[in-house]
Amino acid sequence: MSTKAYTAYYVTVDSLNDEKLTGYLTVPTGKGPFPAYVNVPGAGPGRVGPATEYAGKGVITLMMNVHPFPTSDNGKEQRARYEMYRNETGYPLRGAGSRDTYFFRSVYTGIDRVVNHIAQMPEWDRKHLVVCGSSQGGGSALILAGFNKHVTALAANVPALCDHGGYKTGRSSGWPRLNRRKNADQFAPYFDAANFARFIKVPALVSCGFIDTTCSPSSVYAAYNELRGNKTMVHVPLEGHTVSKAFTKQQTPFVDKQLGLKK
Repeated sequence: MSTKAYTAYYVTVDSLNDEKLTGYLTVPTGKGPFPAYVNVPGAGPGRVGPATEYAGKGVITLMMNVHPFPTSDNGKEQRARYEMYRNETGYPLRGAGSRDTYFFRSVYTGIDRVVNHIAQMPEWDRKHLVVCGSSQGGGSALILAGFNKHVTALAANVPALCDHGGYKTGRSSGWPRLNRRKNADQFAPYFDAANFARFIKVPALVSCGFIDTTCSPSSVYAAYNELRGNKTMVHVPLEGHTVSKAFTKQQTPFVDKQLGLKK
């Protein structure tokens, strides 16, 4: 997967519960230093290659899947592994009921380790590290930015994992509806992007589909309202749970600027 513009690496990181997470790291050709871009995919089988949207632009990129099975470089094989894993566990709710056993605890501690590895690389410029994603990836961007000091900006499209306790006041909690699980009040707040958002002081771009029934507008705003830095909300009244043209139009120049690619 390497090209003249960058070298691609297959990444494996040890996480909690004897699990391993996998993904792809690319390092540009040349002396650097380079900015860094991190992406976590939305729910589903994940991606089977590097974050090519920035890998060829002089940017260190990291694409990390959330599943504890090895990422395949073949789309059909990756889908097959995912279907087997999903049928066995129903992954978004795996281990729900306890902070220590819930699925995403191992995910975010593992990905955080890889982000910290990038921060130690001599190729990184120490100025630009942007985290992006949609849905599951959008919630991941908020959570990672909330506890990793190296993140300098984030873009979260229709973020999931927000406002798990919103149902108490009549709001609709976001995917994956942890409020419906046993002991939700004891474990769900630890995986609520709205709780992480109050620690975020870096620039943020967020989107909200007003007819989104997966990640409800109220759940997205619960996180957005807590952000402490410069922030922009992309309102998309007639869109549901999707990557809208309106968001894409703003995301590209925003991320380019936050990576130092555009003055």
